[in-house]
Amino acid sequence: MRNLIGRIIPTLITGAAGLIVIASILAPDHFGGFRAPMLNIAIVIAGCAVLLGFIRLITTHARRIYRSQAVFYSLGLIIAAVLTAVFLVLDHISGDQRVSRFVFLSVILPMQSALGALLAVFLALAAFRMMRHQRRWATVWFLLSALIVLITQLPLEGSPPWLSGLRTLIDAATTGGLRGLLIGVAIGTLATTVRVLLLIDRPQSE
Repeated sequence: MRNLIGRIIPTLITGAAGLIVIASILAPDHFGGFRAPMLNIAIVIAGCAVLLGFIRLITTHARRIYRSQAVFYSLGLIIAAVLTAVFLVLDHISGDQRVSRFVFLSVILPMQSALGALLAVFLALAAFRMMRHQRRWATVWFLLSALIVLITQLPLEGSPPWLSGLRTLIDAATTGGLRGLLIGVAIGTLATTVRVLLLIDRPQSE
């Protein structure tokens, strides 16, 4: 019974859902009506998973506070998580999304910009530290790449034409690399999907 509930039934449900979605894409005239209900079910499952993860996060840090382990960190995380959840729920109920817009524009976006700006500096410092211990061609190439990216991304007014051309070249190379990464992610996702549908991998039963 445990093997039936833990392995066989989840595998059959996953395979059936995947085949229905594929059929709705390949034959939309016959199976197109199944796509929207399947997406709604997936959204509900994802919402329940997020809720369970939130509850798990709160209970884990509450347990750490009870055991006197990193009390201030866990207490701050619990307060921030609860306040964020309450504000987002109230914002969703009100419908104007004023709080969500404020959090995104005033907190998340500046933090992302700061981390993105520090990334090139961290790469340059890491390259200098590597040069001190391992002086190889790969280290030199890593240092030059970090410095070129750092220089070309600086918002310099009245920059010379050669710097603008170099910036355009770096942006083109970066875009090509990003597209390669996205293609790799798509191929990996497709391969994982095929393995799940062929019952080679069973992540839903682990």
